[in-house]
Amino acid sequence: MIRLTRILIGYLHLRTYSEVRDLVLNHTSLTPPDTRSAIEWISDLIEGVSGLIKSQLVSGKLIRTSPDSPVNLWYFQCTDGSRVDNVFQLLRSNRRREVSRRLQLLVNKSLIEDLDPDIVEKFESCDAEGCGSISLTPEEGAPLLLCALSNGIAVSFPSHELWKRDVVNVRYIEDVLHEDGNFAEYSELVDNLSQSANTQAILDRHRESILDCSGPRDLWSRRRELFPHLTFGPDVERQLNRVDNRVLSTVINQLTKLNDTVAEWRESGASSPKWRSKVSRESDSVMHESRWVHARTFRTNAGGTAVFEQHARYGSGRIHFIFDQSTGSLEIGYIGPKLPPHRR
Repeated sequence: MIRLTRILIGYLHLRTYSEVRDLVLNHTSLTPPDTRSAIEWISDLIEGVSGLIKSQLVSGKLIRTSPDSPVNLWYFQCTDGSRVDNVFQLLRSNRRREVSRRLQLLVNKSLIEDLDPDIVEKFESCDAEGCGSISLTPEEGAPLLLCALSNGIAVSFPSHELWKRDVVNVRYIEDVLHEDGNFAEYSELVDNLSQSANTQAILDRHRESILDCSGPRDLWSRRRELFPHLTFGPDVERQLNRVDNRVLSTVINQLTKLNDTVAEWRESGASSPKWRSKVSRESDSVMHESRWVHARTFRTNAGGTAVFEQHARYGSGRIHFIFDQSTGSLEIGYIGPKLPPHRR
């Protein structure tokens, strides 16, 4: 009875605090060797997708696809030259009617349709350049880049050893020259679904990220335990209570990356930290305007106030912090929606 109660509580927490995520088609992987393999691959893939839909981890039956590519789950070409342009008929003729029905329920949606404007802006300013041992053109890497920026789940065929994994590392660059004359390079781990066997690993990671904290209050009370290398200003407690529970796991994920970055930097003795996700400073135009500086001024853990200029992103939200390289301390001052000014 006690075990059943714990399972039910865990399930309710997952339902309450789960972040709804998008499926994004990794069209570069859609190269089965022949039609027989295509049938097996797509049957297993649809089984995995159904598992994510049943668990309410993904947003209904939508799958984002690149409008620049003619390749999707309805049409692709095998490496032996055979074209699979009527996959539904192919599945039905091989007694896979249920797979065909589930596939027909998936609705294609363009990559950036209805996305948060901040994510679209970031997406358009970056290019994916590789994933594991595979180099990618911007067009090939666009779906994986979107997953890296929006916490989407890549949908692939197991056409390469890399695409068989339940998580892949996506490398991307920002097409803006920094002061040192170089482009900023980043990498993000992306959940990847190509086989039904990947489903549980993806669900387990997602569940672990949100069940560790039952909500914002729990996150605040356990902040020292969860993030021992970070400190938090007193204003953050109030801000966390306003964070949408649907994105709480993304906030936790970003705080974990900041915590791990500081721990790694302290141990390595490097001259500067290697951020595990994109970290930015405000533009000169923002920092030269007193009202925008005031909007970034929050109370510190030691007393008094300070300007928390550096920030990391979670979806359309921001985590503002101060990193003191001389002491190796990182203090969070703000977690919430993007601070003004807002672009129109």
